[in-house]
Amino acid sequence: MLKGGEWENKQLFTNFARLPVYEQFIFEGRRIFKMRKFMSIFAFVSMIVLLFTSCTGATGPAGPAGPAGAVGAVGPAGPAGAVGAVGPAGPAGATGATGVIGATGATGATGATGPAGAVGAIGAAGPAGASAVTTGWSEFNPSPPLDANEHINNISRLAGMTIHDVISNAFYVTTSRATDDRIWLYDGKTWSVVYTGSVDVIRNSGNTLFAYKAGKVADLIVSTDAGLTWTGKFPAPPKATVADKSGILVVDVNTIFWADVDRVFKTTDKGLTWTEQTCPMGNITFKRNPNGDLTAAGVDSKGVLRGARLVSGSNTWEIVPQPVPLSSLALVGTSNFVLGYNRTTFNGLQISATTTGGDSGWWIWDFNNPGWYRIDGGNRVNQAVAFSNAGSSVGNADESNGVTYCMDENSVVRVRGISRQADRFAIPTSFGTTKLIFMQTSYTEPGAPTSGPIILTFSVCTDGDGKAEKIFFYRDALNQAVTGVSASFIAPSSMVVKWTQLADATNYTVFLSKTKQTNYYAAISDPGISINYTSGSTVAWVNGLSSTDYYVTVWATSPVTSFYGSTTFHVG
Repeated sequence: MLKGGEWENKQLFTNFARLPVYEQFIFEGRRIFKMRKFMSIFAFVSMIVLLFTSCTGATGPAGPAGPAGAVGAVGPAGPAGAVGAVGPAGPAGATGATGVIGATGATGATGATGPAGAVGAIGAAGPAGASAVTTGWSEFNPSPPLDANEHINNISRLAGMTIHDVISNAFYVTTSRATDDRIWLYDGKTWSVVYTGSVDVIRNSGNTLFAYKAGKVADLIVSTDAGLTWTGKFPAPPKATVADKSGILVVDVNTIFWADVDRVFKTTDKGLTWTEQTCPMGNITFKRNPNGDLTAAGVDSKGVLRGARLVSGSNTWEIVPQPVPLSSLALVGTSNFVLGYNRTTFNGLQISATTTGGDSGWWIWDFNNPGWYRIDGGNRVNQAVAFSNAGSSVGNADESNGVTYCMDENSVVRVRGISRQADRFAIPTSFGTTKLIFMQTSYTEPGAPTSGPIILTFSVCTDGDGKAEKIFFYRDALNQAVTGVSASFIAPSSMVVKWTQLADATNYTVFLSKTKQTNYYAAISDPGISINYTSGSTVAWVNGLSSTDYYVTVWATSPVTSFYGSTTFHVG
């Protein structure tokens, strides 16, 4: 059933067609009014709906605008454009709080700045390698093919000799068996026995060899063909009473000195005649200095050790007035010639001693400043065995040249030139149970120039019986001066020192001063000078300079000391 309004409208439209035209017009006006009224109501309702819809969209969550789809679903009322006019977007949602930024880690400490330009100035140092103290030692191979219980008495490496025009620096060994002695020759390839008899010491002058038996006064047997045959003899002094291992000194093929008790014999005619020189200081051994002077050590019957010298061209021995200051009796004394000795550079002599109380050691007598000075620097030796090498060492005018060596059972002590301080190098433990029995001789490394490394030769016991059956060598390459010292990158307060690597050296010490430093054991750098040096390197960086002239002095210091190298430079 229709309500009032609805029925009225229906009737209005139903009867409209039945009316006359003017009545239709009247009716149409009424209709229009009715329609306008209807439309006004409809528009009002639509606007209400539209406003309601618009308000609903506006309340969407802030941040991203409300989903577009939701707006399109708002009834058929509003035209599409009205949707675009959806009220202003709600305020953007509050931005999420930014996470707290982690605290910045503390900046690492800046490393110390290296000396300017130093690294670029030199390539990286080569590896130091194994210590020269160990690598310097080697065992002779092949060893002489000794019989059971045969042992070595004496070793001689005789420079300046020629065997069959093939080999120089012939190598000889004397050995003892139960019934006889033998002389062995090594020709660079094989060992051969060249003499059998009573002999244990060899000396030479060129290709002429002299051999004798220590402790026995007998003629010297002679070979003039480098030991291949032994057909000659030099008669011993008729008054001689002893023949020590260090008591026969060969100057040349005609001139020989024979040390005895309280006297020395000399021949210049191949032993046909001997002249006697008085030297009252007991049982004598001696050495010949490069300038021709002889130095001697003597132990008397009371165990007192004395020294003496015979100036070249003289027949009178000058005996040191004071005995060597030992705290116990001397058993053996050995004199050493000093390589820098020339009575101008050094006017003295050296003596090593073996004593009954163990205070064995090494002393020097200075004729210019009379007195005995101990020079082993605490590196005491317990065997009075020493050797000096003259022609195979190059030093300098201040330190002189040459090295003198002493030894004990397991190490060697050395003194460079005219120094009064000593170095020590020990036989490495890798060789096992070994004892140095005797230091026999030395020679310059074959093929090297005169200034090449010195090879020391030792007879060694390896089986514990106290008698030698092996031969060991030690290669001392630090008998040289440091070379190639230079100053570069000179600035108002700094500079760089470089030098040439010295064979087998593993460390160096640098001094820088306004005055030249010539004694390693007393050398210092000027106050305020700092020297930055890395062990094993051949470069050092210097700071703290001022405007003046400087001396730079460099020594190799490990495994033993070298002679110095130096240069000068100017700042400012």
